[in-house]
Amino acid sequence: MANEKITPVENKTEAEKKAEAEKREREARAIADAYSKGTLQLIQPIMSNGHEVTELKFDFMALSGWETVEAMSSEEKYNAFRLSYRQGLSLFAAAAAKATEDVDKEDIIANIGMQDTMKAVQIATVFFNASSRVTGGATRNS
Repeated sequence: MANEKITPVENKTEAEKKAEAEKREREARAIADAYSKGTLQLIQPIMSNGHEVTELKFDFMALSGWETVEAMSSEEKYNAFRLSYRQGLSLFAAAAAKATEDVDKEDIIANIGMQDTMKAVQIATVFFNASSRVTGGATRNS
């Protein structure tokens, strides 16, 4: 990479710009796909609906638009470019409640330990950031 020639954007051809944009899109999609669903092994088990939970499955893609907006609205000041810790935990808890049988979002939020919270927020943040970079045929204002 040290020998790689960096060409200023204004000197790149349209084909080069398009190829770079497509590469960034593929990379973002791969990251979003890798973090869209999985299992978080809890360091500190939680109680939900009267039973001990040692792992939380999560699936962000299973969330509806409304569930996503509700999770993102957990913070009064909404920043479209960065998740707050509260939004990250709320988004993860919604995805985990959707994918883990007999577990409530509110139980996750109320009972999850600090180390598990940091990991959950990290997972949600990586997914959110990568997903926001995937255009996938998004509408443009131009």
